[in-house]
Amino acid sequence: MATVRITKELTNDIIANAKDKFIDGIKKAEASRPDHHWGDYIYDAIYGQYVPIMAQLPAGFIGTASRLHVRKVGGHNMELYFDFSAPKLWPNCLPPQAPAESHYSHSLILDSSPVWDSLVAEVAAWKDRCAAARKRSQEFTEGVSKVLENFSTLAPALKEWPPLWELVPEYAKNKHKEITEKRQSVKPAVDKDVLGKLTGAITAAKLGVM
Repeated sequence: MATVRITKELTNDIIANAKDKFIDGIKKAEASRPDHHWGDYIYDAIYGQYVPIMAQLPAGFIGTASRLHVRKVGGHNMELYFDFSAPKLWPNCLPPQAPAESHYSHSLILDSSPVWDSLVAEVAAWKDRCAAARKRSQEFTEGVSKVLENFSTLAPALKEWPPLWELVPEYAKNKHKEITEKRQSVKPAVDKDVLGKLTGAITAAKLGVM
């Protein structure tokens, strides 16, 4: 009797669909990055007191910038861009005693300073959210892969874990609907707690929970 076999191709397609379930959650986490108001804050902390002086210089002595790039704060990698609320005057060097080590163009390396503590904390929390979202995706896809390893055909896998149907590509669904498969005499054992966690994860992903 014809069956839908769990081939390497089908497994890859199911895993791809499993990853897709978490794309929105990952994008939501990435979009929760520190707000652009930090651009004005950083600029004012470094250049604020010098703006009136810079504004008096002839055209060409000072450039302008619409955003800045923070490469590092102390030992913390950032690699974040922050837009200014309006274009800012941008000198060719850092002022004396600025809480920063160096800059290149509109890119900054900021010193370890209490001035930046809130920024460091906010970036760390954002990176943790992104990492957690990616981890949820990885754990889910790895769990789905382990479930599929217990079966050679689709029908018993669906019987064991019905939510798998949401991850099955259309071509396999259509074929599955057309055929009837005898129940395997020996059903591989799958940890019920694992299946419960996978079901909860796919439900959370559908609801957009991070």
